[in-house]
Amino acid sequence: MLKKLLFCSVIIFSGVNSFSQITMNKLFMQKELRQAYKNKTRSYDGKPGKNYFVNRTDYKINAEFNPKTRLLSGTETMTYTNNSADTLKQMYFNLYQDIFKKGNARDWDIGAVDITDGVKIKKIVFNGKLIKVNSDAVSNRQSILRIKLPENINPETSAKIEISWEFTFPGTVPIRMGTYEKDNFMIAYWYPKVTVYDDIVGWNTHGHTGNQEFYNDFGNFDVSITVPGDYQLWATGILQNITSLYTDKYIKRFEKSEKTDDVVHIISAEDRKSGDIMKKSEKIRISYMEIQIGTNPGFCFCNEPNVLLGCNKYSIRQAKSFNKCRLQTDF
Repeated sequence: MLKKLLFCSVIIFSGVNSFSQITMNKLFMQKELRQAYKNKTRSYDGKPGKNYFVNRTDYKINAEFNPKTRLLSGTETMTYTNNSADTLKQMYFNLYQDIFKKGNARDWDIGAVDITDGVKIKKIVFNGKLIKVNSDAVSNRQSILRIKLPENINPETSAKIEISWEFTFPGTVPIRMGTYEKDNFMIAYWYPKVTVYDDIVGWNTHGHTGNQEFYNDFGNFDVSITVPGDYQLWATGILQNITSLYTDKYIKRFEKSEKTDDVVHIISAEDRKSGDIMKKSEKIRISYMEIQIGTNPGFCFCNEPNVLLGCNKYSIRQAKSFNKCRLQTDF
């Protein structure tokens, strides 16, 4: 009797599974999604298909921010890895700061003071080959930069892309970021970022108009930012150069905070008055690195002269040496 019940259960389960498969095949779905099932990058049970892929981009960025002019300029070298089975003949990049560009579409009005010329692309190099910025190989439409490549990116290979750029950061508008009290800056979406190439639509080329959430590949970030010597910067990732930035008193406080659950007040309001927090320099170069098995979607930072800081071992963690500390930041 038990064997008969078990046999019937197997038949019913198989029948339900077959019926589900037939039903899914008959349901209306977009042709792009149906093609993904056919290519076995997706599966009807909701799990990734055996051919599913995620491409990735690793960033090395050197930038400088001038608080007086709000000009942010930089050069980034991206290592793009094509894990798909497709040959890529062009690349697309998000220029999110073009939401402030004169003439671009936006989901809300902004004041004239924050209208800018958008992101200026100064230089592009692909695998060592210079691409002329003003050539037909480069175009920019509604915050999406398109580059026709001088050579293809074949499946399961990587390519290096270098871009130099600059833009003026908005002076008043706090749209997910912005300027506060004239000299405090919360800076996000600030570097040319490779758009996602996926198994449904290929390159995602929807321009940013403000309300959309973000769709990003994952990767690692190695970032150095130069700011005036009286400013401090806190950001995504692991601070690389504490000992070259702070004076001995504050280095000891950082060190103490790594050994306790209690919050250690590293920089207080009284410390701010003393003026001895940072080592004296007209400009300082602050370096951060974010390496978490390549699962970080972006990099943002705050730049301000009056930050107060408190840490414990859960918010600031030692890496291989004391020169590396982790600051948890979300904004």
